[in-house]
Amino acid sequence: MGKTMVSIAMVDYLINNSQKDSVTLIESDDSNSDAYKAYESTAEVTKKVINLDAQSGWIALMNEMPEWAQSGEQVVINTAARATNSITQNINDLIEGAKELDITVKMVWVVNRQRDSLALINDLLKTIRLDTTIVKNLYFGNSEKFVLYDKSELKKKVKTIELPDLNDEVADKIYINRLPLHATKEFSFGERIALQRFRNDTAKQLETI
Repeated sequence: MGKTMVSIAMVDYLINNSQKDSVTLIESDDSNSDAYKAYESTAEVTKKVINLDAQSGWIALMNEMPEWAQSGEQVVINTAARATNSITQNINDLIEGAKELDITVKMVWVVNRQRDSLALINDLLKTIRLDTTIVKNLYFGNSEKFVLYDKSELKKKVKTIELPDLNDEVADKIYINRLPLHATKEFSFGERIALQRFRNDTAKQLETI
């Protein structure tokens, strides 16, 4: 539903707009590591694959946290679509560890217009208390079409931003060739203009998180 594109865009935003230099991308989907591969050749980004399907992966993730706390690292964790149960079972440990180290944790959750995507995040928020931002993925239609979400109680409890719709041909090149958003030389002139608008519009959304 666009979670990988949100992760790719978040890393792009942090590289270009943050006052801090260090960005780490944690890819937890070891069977479909598109976000990791998009930034595989980007020196400015530290990349690690940590499978979060089981508690051992969460322990490995938390073992990285003291170093992040010391360096002020900005970390983007791209979770696998299958990982909802594992997140529910283990994220409170991550939150407790973050509190001990004075690390700020924020959750960004992408939704479409269907009931199931809302049900998943509703169930998760019953078990945790975390600063949460919902992302309307406008690939599924303009913002006004997200009627179920807009009328839900969930919207009153979280922040809301939008992931702009990206031209299909540009998006396909990014996914098929596993490109970072700054790889503008891989696109035609018109595609570069469309991609830059997407990057600018997305950055305006992400800066509000």
